[in-house]
Amino acid sequence: MSLAPPSAFHAALAERRDYLNGLFRQDGRSVDTDAFLLHLRSVVGPMVDTLAQANAQRADELTVALYRVSLRAHRQGLLGSKSPSRAIERAFASTLPALLGAFPERPRDLSVAVCNAALRLSRIHPERADRWLASMESLGPACADLDALFALGLVLAWREGAAEYRVAARERFLELSPMLRRATLGVEALGPEGDRRFAGPLEHGALGAPEIVARLGGFIGFGGMFRDPPLVIAAEGRVFAFDSQATTEIFADAFGATLRSVAATPPDPVDAAEGPVTLGDKGEVGFGAATARIPLLSSASSHAYVDGMLAVTLAESHFVFVVGRRPQAG
Repeated sequence: MSLAPPSAFHAALAERRDYLNGLFRQDGRSVDTDAFLLHLRSVVGPMVDTLAQANAQRADELTVALYRVSLRAHRQGLLGSKSPSRAIERAFASTLPALLGAFPERPRDLSVAVCNAALRLSRIHPERADRWLASMESLGPACADLDALFALGLVLAWREGAAEYRVAARERFLELSPMLRRATLGVEALGPEGDRRFAGPLEHGALGAPEIVARLGGFIGFGGMFRDPPLVIAAEGRVFAFDSQATTEIFADAFGATLRSVAATPPDPVDAAEGPVTLGDKGEVGFGAATARIPLLSSASSHAYVDGMLAVTLAESHFVFVVGRRPQAG
């Protein structure tokens, strides 16, 4: 009686056994071996067999790429732990099969990009990651090529609150087809922002008075970013917040707000007094003719303005307050 030939996945495992074992010896010391093998057997193997069929080279590329990404996820506790990442589990269960099936080239780059974005959004809120993954599954196969898929992922991540992608997403938005532009942001072209930074692409009404639109940072002892009350400066068209230990860049717009660590603030900061906004000692904020009094911002320790966004700090607070103008209700 003849034995059935090994599956595409098992054949690739046998072919690359020494290399894969070397990867595990190097990066898998803290990994639960049983959980990792179960993941390979129940998730990676069926995915490789379905996508590669009888194509040995394709099976080899997929096996190596998914093995590496899976090992990294297990090492970080995102898979195979008592509290795995729901976003990473879904990525392996449905998003990666859908996208790797449509775009066979560069499986490692695609797998890493999907998992990194899903994890980033899950840290904002799990539902954001769920929506991003669902949109990538439904819209991704309509992309013309892998570069367009990466542009789509960037725009969708921005839409789901990853404000740090704003500049890059706006630049790459036009790489999408008109259909995908409408499906992601509801428009085929993005106009200049200016004071409309905190208005979404479909919000065309008059802007309201300046208001606090986000509060970022917080005391490091409570899970925040800053050991000391921070200060803010504007430089090179960007806004930075810093204390004695950390330097961060502020990102905020209609879709979300966040801080990201940077190595250092750039030189040549802009004098806040020269900007197109005003901030009085009693919290009087002026964006040109649009004014409001925000008592919380009285006696600010620093403020900085760039492109419709005002960042303000207080001497006794570990937070950065972001002020902007949203569209008026109704």
